[in-house]
Amino acid sequence: MSQTKISIVSPHGADIVGILQQARPLERTQGRPIALIIHGVLAHKDQLYHKRLAEAFVKERGMDSMRYDMRGQGGETEGPWDQSNFDDDADDLETVIAYLVKTYGYHVHSLIGHSRGSIVCGLYLSTRMHTPIKFFVNLSGRYDHSRFLQNKNYLAAFAKDGYYDWDSKTVPIEDAWDFHRIFSQRNPGSHTIKTEPGAGHNWVRPFDEPVNGIMQWLTKVDPLGPERSKL
Repeated sequence: MSQTKISIVSPHGADIVGILQQARPLERTQGRPIALIIHGVLAHKDQLYHKRLAEAFVKERGMDSMRYDMRGQGGETEGPWDQSNFDDDADDLETVIAYLVKTYGYHVHSLIGHSRGSIVCGLYLSTRMHTPIKFFVNLSGRYDHSRFLQNKNYLAAFAKDGYYDWDSKTVPIEDAWDFHRIFSQRNPGSHTIKTEPGAGHNWVRPFDEPVNGIMQWLTKVDPLGPERSKL
């Protein structure tokens, strides 16, 4: 197993910095599967469970992964950031995938996005041209942002201070159900919803989640392993 820091030239002018984690670094990567792990707002590539998830892909699936810093979020990727620049983040994801395909010959097996990262993955999958990607994991993704307005302190804080201290620890279960309802319409039975008692938005506890849950789910839906799932 090896970790390699790489910088990818981005159209927005600043390099996208990420970690390529490889199970068999001395072997050819042409045609091999890879998972992309995308963090949330004001986070970075090694925050929370991301590094442990990359290690689990190697140890349990024999699979490579790439995790990178989104622009201007506090990691190593510089560049402008705005709360609503989801299109820019989707462009960067498209740039990273194109680099991995062209430079290493990978095919993308799965996208795992946390919070804002899950929204970016969904935007990429629904608006960008891409080869088929079999698996998408949405962790703590918000669906209906208008639900913020149900917090009576939200508008009052903006009116008074010009900002709001976001203290939400969980995503409303209604958002998870909305995702499940919509994704299941594509192909009934193709989507799984899972809740974890005691887990907050950032998955600080329980410590082994969501890594164990993701690995167990992939074993169920992809029992032949990533090398065969592309066939």
